[in-house]
Amino acid sequence: MFDLFAIFAVGLFIGVVTGLVPGLHPNAIIFLMLPLYFAWQPPMLLFIAFVTGVSVVHTFVSFIPSILLGAPEADTALSVLPGHKYLHHGRAHEAINLSVYGGTISAVLAIAALPLLFYLVPIIYGWLEHVMQYVLAGLLVFMVWRAPTPALQRMTAVIILLSGVLGMIVLQSPAANTQYILFPLFAGLFGVSTMLLSLQHVTDIPVQRNSFPVTFRWSMRGGFYGFVAGMIAGFLPGMGPAQSALLVQETRTLHLRDLIITLGGTNTADLFLSVMALYVIGNPRSGTAVAIQQVSANVTGQIILIVIGLAMIAVGFGTLVTPYVGNFMIDIVEHVPYRTLVYTVIGFIVFGSYVLSGGFGLLVLATATTVGLAASFNRVRRSHCMAALIVPTILHYAGFSLLLF
Repeated sequence: MFDLFAIFAVGLFIGVVTGLVPGLHPNAIIFLMLPLYFAWQPPMLLFIAFVTGVSVVHTFVSFIPSILLGAPEADTALSVLPGHKYLHHGRAHEAINLSVYGGTISAVLAIAALPLLFYLVPIIYGWLEHVMQYVLAGLLVFMVWRAPTPALQRMTAVIILLSGVLGMIVLQSPAANTQYILFPLFAGLFGVSTMLLSLQHVTDIPVQRNSFPVTFRWSMRGGFYGFVAGMIAGFLPGMGPAQSALLVQETRTLHLRDLIITLGGTNTADLFLSVMALYVIGNPRSGTAVAIQQVSANVTGQIILIVIGLAMIAVGFGTLVTPYVGNFMIDIVEHVPYRTLVYTVIGFIVFGSYVLSGGFGLLVLATATTVGLAASFNRVRRSHCMAALIVPTILHYAGFSLLLF
């Protein structure tokens, strides 16, 4: 038992590290450890405890660099936009804490709903698997229709088309490593483009206030939306956390506060529900679920209960540690001149893109940044750039083969 919790504690710490380093997805650590597991053959539950700790804590801490630095992963891309606004209004503490509230509430709701989902998911999954392309295509049409004027509708369609074509080219290219190419893609669409625009208006980061009012109603509403988005991402093929959060954002008019809570909850709820999907329908919908499936030939209910129990402990750890880590990072950000910080982060993104994906990654980063800037200059919501994943997903379910799947 001591070994189990010791390994679990290591996983919690690694989750903090992967969350703070932009582009370092926990899947990279998890699948790096898989060969070691098969070589050493430790007890299966030790590896599962490690994987659970890394994955859950990462969903909390990964919002810190996206809010403070504008360096997102695919799962936190949309948080850059409201998070940067909070940062430039001296409310970074609030943004980080709101994302924590979302993750905690969504996790509790996911646990409470698991008995019901146990029966509903196979039915819903079986139906949607055959109409997914139509659902996603309808979402794109809805995004265009929601633009307030005909001119903006046309420009929204253009941005969606450009993002979709970029996503198809990137994910189909033989030069792309699909495990890492999403980093330069989303760093360009949402991160670098956001930071370059902010240089025009912001000369320094204001002092970040560490007190703000929060009501239970705010948190529960955003947490519920995060749970709904996480449920969509966890059980519907082709829908990632950012895509499902975009769907909720498009169907509901969310205050920035609610949006941050929703985004914070989506990733955590998705993790819980994807593990349940592994048990109910045998379909691993996340790196965590895939790793569990790799080390356990028969995923039993007992294993799932152990994972859920450890995940709840990890949620508690993530809830407590993320604000403290966020405070530490904010102290650093406040003492660095804003332009120096922006250029440093952009340099890190460029370096990371090259290390992860070579020259092709740099090309993707530059192109994605151009598309993100084009959306802003034409007053199109940059959340529509998520078409970079939605369009390839539509084509896949329409019968086209993409390297992402």
